[in-house]
Amino acid sequence: MSKVVIFGSGGWAQYLHYCLTHDSGHEVVGFTVDAEYLKEKTLLGLPVVAFEEVGTVFPPPEYQMLVALSYQKLNKLREAKFNRAKSLGYELISYVSSAAHVVPDLALGENCLVLENSVVQPFAKIGHDVTICSSAVIGHHTIIQDHAFISPGAVVLGVVTIGSHCLIGANATIVQGVTLEKDCLIGMGASLDQNAKAGSVYITPPAELMPHSSEELLPFLTWS
Repeated sequence: MSKVVIFGSGGWAQYLHYCLTHDSGHEVVGFTVDAEYLKEKTLLGLPVVAFEEVGTVFPPPEYQMLVALSYQKLNKLREAKFNRAKSLGYELISYVSSAAHVVPDLALGENCLVLENSVVQPFAKIGHDVTICSSAVIGHHTIIQDHAFISPGAVVLGVVTIGSHCLIGANATIVQGVTLEKDCLIGMGASLDQNAKAGSVYITPPAELMPHSSEELLPFLTWS
């Protein structure tokens, strides 16, 4: 059982602490954050130490690390902490939920997450520092490059290439064979059937507020 320090202290870090504790062979021994964000000395019964001092308190290679940040600054913040942890000598673990459906020989980099009910089909390749959230689908022969984030329920069909730092929103769909260059943002529920140049943003119209209340519509709503 390896001993792991989690970078982060927010809800996402606490969720991943739960995952590692209940569904992995890792033991979480503490948390670390930048000194300016260090407000409490303990979290979930474990010590929280300043990132500037983490190598002294939890020295590598005795301890490993997981950078538990989501997609802030289009994944650039997570990348920065990933690189800093690597420069300190830490090995960064990856976590694949036991409730995910993946092939045994999945090509997976460091600091990756494949969360519950997600599907990763054969011949997919996942780079470093990639998050695949709950119930996402990654099709066969798809390549996801470093520091990308795939939100819950997103569907990435086969033979797709997703560039570094891309953010795919919840329930978005990327059609088979499409290539996204780096830094693309695909909004929630969007369907993309064309290649996207670096830095492209695709969104769908927001839900429309109707002029009638739900009470006014009750006479028109029927159930069989």
